[in-house]
Amino acid sequence: MRRVGVGVAVVVALSLGLLWFARRGEPTQDLATPRGLPPVSESEALDALQREIARAGPAGRPDRDERLDRARAWVTANRPAGWPYAELEAYTLAQYQARLEGVEPTVADLIEQTRADDIQLRAIDADGDGSVSEEELLAFGAYIAEYSLPKNPHPYIVALLDTDGDGVLSAQEQAPASQLRLNEVGMRAMADRARLDAWDIDGDGLLSDEERDSGRAQLVAHTLVDLDGSVDWLGTPAGQTAGQQAEVFAKIAAEGTQGQYWAGVAEARRDDLLRQSLSRPTIEAILGDALAGPDAGAAPQLPAQPDPREYGAEGGRFTDDDQLQRYMAAVQRWETVIQDTSVLVGAERAKAALERAGAEFDADGDGRLSDGEWAARRQALGQATAQRLFLLHYDLDGSGRVDTGELVSYLDWYRAGSLRADINYDGVVDGRDLETMAGRYQSQGG
Repeated sequence: MRRVGVGVAVVVALSLGLLWFARRGEPTQDLATPRGLPPVSESEALDALQREIARAGPAGRPDRDERLDRARAWVTANRPAGWPYAELEAYTLAQYQARLEGVEPTVADLIEQTRADDIQLRAIDADGDGSVSEEELLAFGAYIAEYSLPKNPHPYIVALLDTDGDGVLSAQEQAPASQLRLNEVGMRAMADRARLDAWDIDGDGLLSDEERDSGRAQLVAHTLVDLDGSVDWLGTPAGQTAGQQAEVFAKIAAEGTQGQYWAGVAEARRDDLLRQSLSRPTIEAILGDALAGPDAGAAPQLPAQPDPREYGAEGGRFTDDDQLQRYMAAVQRWETVIQDTSVLVGAERAKAALERAGAEFDADGDGRLSDGEWAARRQALGQATAQRLFLLHYDLDGSGRVDTGELVSYLDWYRAGSLRADINYDGVVDGRDLETMAGRYQSQGG
């Protein structure tokens, strides 16, 4: 029976991964600014917003809250009272349940993971004294090791997957878990939204074929694909056209099975670079102060990916399947090292972040954060992230606030069903978005 992992490490490592990308210095594709904004008074725009809210009806409770409630109930029933990792485990189980139910991660899920860093910080400080001892750091690492890659399937996950109720997971029952890629899918969702924001030149909230082709062409021009399968990002758009790259991929693929494999790898790498460039503004808005915070530190020194040439590849190609299999095994070992390093570095940074949090939010100066002080920290970080994203996507003229004309544009996007109106980034345009826009717009003040 294969192992079914509960990815606690996704909570620890996500901010590390986003931080690594945001500090790489890749070029950014700017957001698009729409056509001239209509002259409407603020009172008229707010009245129109309230009418849309009334028409939409009451907003329901997000399904993720219900999943978290169920996961918390399981942890409460199955873990000892006062267990320091209870909330962290419940949060991770709820994430995996959503994925197993076929709910793809959204930008909102990525935002929520970074906002939930206090879950990690509180968990690592097991005795709540405001500092992390070596014993606590080791215990936290042991917890991550146990519940990220357990020797036995997590019972909560077993219950979700065990459709025949026999207590044992068959290969067919395990299949959904083996296909989970939390961060990868979430990053795709971020790129999808960023693509709309960046390429919607006429500001109608939709992408025409012309806008899509033009935006993609501008991005592709920053990449250069070589016949050996390497892909480079160029600081200036002096690379190839999409048609030229298609010819390169076709030439690589024409060299048989191995060629088809490497052509796929090269194309995936190119597309990954395009998504990263599109997503960079949103990543920076989500991370905010973490980019310059003292707990961020330098990017960790990670081992280089195995070189195919060391396993017999000539010109980037393998001559037989045995060489390819040995290379793929080396890549899997490398990926394990990368994951383990991410967890360790994440734990160390969590320790540093805890010290920083104490310095900033320990209002009574007792050396530890009370429940109220943790709540104040969570609220402050959440509000700062929400404000950065609000201005990034809705302050279209860069004035530092969302004005009346921009509010009218938002309402147009909402009525068109455009994801540009998805202000809470949950992948759905509904009444919750209208209520959020009303609150944030009016909180700007005069």
